[in-house]
Amino acid sequence: MILIMICPSFIIRKVIACIFGRSEFALITGLPFGIIIFGLYTSGELKFRNRVFPHKLGLNVANLDVIGVIEDEETFRKLCDQDSIRLCLILDLEVIFMGRLLTCPVDDTLFRLVENLEDWNCFSWGEHIWTHLYDEIKNVIEKHSDEHFFGMKKNRMYVPTYMLSGLVYAFQVWILESFERCNCWWIKDPKVIPRELGWSKKSIFKRSDCCYRFAKESTTTTDIMPTIAEYESSWWIRNHVFFRQHVPKAPVIEHHSLFETYLSKLEKSRKRAHSSFRVSSSVCTTDILSPKKWLKDQVIFELNVRVFKLETIIQVLARFFVEDELRLCFEDEERMLLEQEKNIIEEQRFRLEESKRMRLA
Repeated sequence: MILIMICPSFIIRKVIACIFGRSEFALITGLPFGIIIFGLYTSGELKFRNRVFPHKLGLNVANLDVIGVIEDEETFRKLCDQDSIRLCLILDLEVIFMGRLLTCPVDDTLFRLVENLEDWNCFSWGEHIWTHLYDEIKNVIEKHSDEHFFGMKKNRMYVPTYMLSGLVYAFQVWILESFERCNCWWIKDPKVIPRELGWSKKSIFKRSDCCYRFAKESTTTTDIMPTIAEYESSWWIRNHVFFRQHVPKAPVIEHHSLFETYLSKLEKSRKRAHSSFRVSSSVCTTDILSPKKWLKDQVIFELNVRVFKLETIIQVLARFFVEDELRLCFEDEERMLLEQEKNIIEEQRFRLEESKRMRLA
C-alpha cells in the first residue's frame, strides 16, 4: 500500500493523504491477485519459443523480436491460432502491462508459462503487475532528487520530470477516481467493470488546469470502496480473501514538516553531544587531553546545529524556487496557447473576408 502525499501546485499549501494499494489497483484493473509461483516454469523445455523463434536457439528473445513476428504477415500467418494468441499475450504483458522497453529480453519463464493457456489465465497477474508498479512509484521523488538538483543547477529553466514504467494507466485512473473535479475533463460510466474501461475524455486537459484540479477546495476520496456489483463479483471475492489472509498491513507512516525534521535532527545532535560530554568527563581524571576533547565536541556540536539550520533554509528556498519556475513555465505555455488561438481566429477571419471578396468579384 502506498500513502501518497499530494501537493502538486505552487499555489496550494495543502497536503492530502490518499491511499493507492492492492485493493484500489484491483478495483481499477479487475486483475486477479494471489500467491505468485514461478517455480514450476523456471526450468524445462521451451517448445513454444523454439517453434516460433528457431533462429534464436541459445540467444535471448527481445520484445522487438516478438513484434517482428507479429508484423511479418507471412510468418504470422503460418502460426497456428494458439501460438498467435500466445505471442500476443506475451507482448501485451511485457510492453503494455509491465512497460518494458522493446529492447528488453523476454524471460524464458514466460515462454514456459504461456505454453499452457489455462495456467496463464489462472495466474495471479494482478499481484505480479502491482509489485512492479509499486517498486516504480515508491520513493520516486527521492530516487531522482540528485538528477533534478544537478539539472536545475545547470539550467534555471529546467523542469524536473521522471518516467514511470508499468501499468501507469491504472495510477492515472486512480487519480480520476480520487479527485472530484476530474469530472470537468473526463466522464465515467459507473456500470462498467473494471473501472479503467468506464472513463472517457470529455474535454482537453491543459497543464494550467492543475491549479483548479488539485485546488484546496476540491473534494477528494481518500479511500476507494467497491460498489455493490463489484462486491458481489467472484473476482473481487477471491481478491478480497487474498488481501485479508496474505497481504500484511502497511505500518502507519508519519510525515513531518521541514521544521519538525530540523528539530528532530537538532535533538539527535544534542544527545550525541551530551553522550560524548559524559564520556570525556568520566576519563578526565586519567586523561590530560580531556578538556581539549570536550572543547572539540562542543565545537562539532555547534557546527552541526548550524549545518542543520542551513540545510532547512536551503530546502525551503529550493522548494519556493522550483515553484516559481513552474509558475513561469505555466504562464509561458498559457501565453503561447492564447497567441495561437488569436492567430487561428485572425486567419479564419482573413479567409472569410477573402472569400467574400471573391464572391463579390
